[in-house]
Amino acid sequence: MHSAKRLVMFAVTCAMVLSLGTVKTFAQKIGVVDGNAVLTNFDDYKKANEKLNAQAKVWQDSLTMMAKATQDKFDGYSKIASTMSEDAKQKAQAEVNQMKQNLDAYNNAKFNQQDGEIMKMRADLLKPILDKIKKAVEGAAKKKKVEVVIDKGQIVYVADGVTDLTEDVQKALK
Repeated sequence: MHSAKRLVMFAVTCAMVLSLGTVKTFAQKIGVVDGNAVLTNFDDYKKANEKLNAQAKVWQDSLTMMAKATQDKFDGYSKIASTMSEDAKQKAQAEVNQMKQNLDAYNNAKFNQQDGEIMKMRADLLKPILDKIKKAVEGAAKKKKVEVVIDKGQIVYVADGVTDLTEDVQKALK
């Protein structure tokens, strides 16, 4: 019993000593930025989104046309299937299957969430925008002598004394 009490006291003492070493961490000036507000009000981001959406629409329109052509081909074969030879039916079905595979391959190449062209295009369009935002955040943080900046969307609770840099960042991006 006595050794358990000593162990608890030792653990508490260690925790206090370790916390003294991290006091500076808690004394840092913290700033927040509403990343969503910055993005939605940043013209470069709006233009990039418009460009991305326009390209996605072109690809989606192509997919729609391919799907319609596949369905039309299938419907056409279905209407005359009873008059077709078994060999002709197999060829027709193979053609429809190939069209479906091409449709799936095109969809995957364009819209795959891992490595589709839409994701590559998004990354290419957003990189310079995110670089500008990062530079603006760094500038605002240095100006206000803030050592740590956190996105408001990631915070559950904010106490008084936290510096909001959102306006400064938005001004720097204009």
